[in-house]
Amino acid sequence: MAITITWGSGVNLSKIIDCWQWGKIYTKTFTVIFAIIQLNKKMKNYKIAVFMLAEKDKLKNSTGEFIISTKEIALNTRIHSYYPKRFQLEIPSQVKVQLEI
Repeated sequence: MAITITWGSGVNLSKIIDCWQWGKIYTKTFTVIFAIIQLNKKMKNYKIAVFMLAEKDKLKNSTGEFIISTKEIALNTRIHSYYPKRFQLEIPSQVKVQLEI
């Protein structure tokens, strides 16, 4: 089952968001979804963090307390976009996900 959620209808998000990182990593067994949204000064520089880990159709973890680190930033010349060659997402004392591209 696929679920699509549209939010922010009628709101110009560029007026409140300074920057964001998000991603989805999935295999046949696991799905990881994360986002870090840094709001701007107008929104008191509030930071929104979302992390979800599922094994098949069972939710294993959902939190806003996690650490993301990226290393070796590279340029994809085909789409003119930068990406990390190494990526790590960690919930201290619970789970660590590492990805090398």
